[in-house]
Amino acid sequence: MNDLISTAIRNRCCLFVRCAEHECMIEPHLLGLSANGKLLLKSYQSPIPDTPFPVAGWRTYRLEDIEEIELTDIPFPGPRADYDATQPGRIAKVIYQL
Repeated sequence: MNDLISTAIRNRCCLFVRCAEHECMIEPHLLGLSANGKLLLKSYQSPIPDTPFPVAGWRTYRLEDIEEIELTDIPFPGPRADYDATQPGRIAKVIYQL
């Protein structure tokens, strides 16, 4: 899964993600580790009408919570204007980022 996410970040391709609570298309920006060693994925999620997550915004996923992940051929232009690579949030160690 790490290689797939790193490929998506490097090639700026969206990922389809399914978790217990929802499915979505995301723009992956950063793969890293939390302070307790959990793999995390910081990404931008576009709005999804008629779902529990209709608002666009930043989300951090624990990889252990992702049930399905698929690399798509849908490109995204690169880092979002409000992406701050110096503020990784809950991520203590960066593995790969835009």
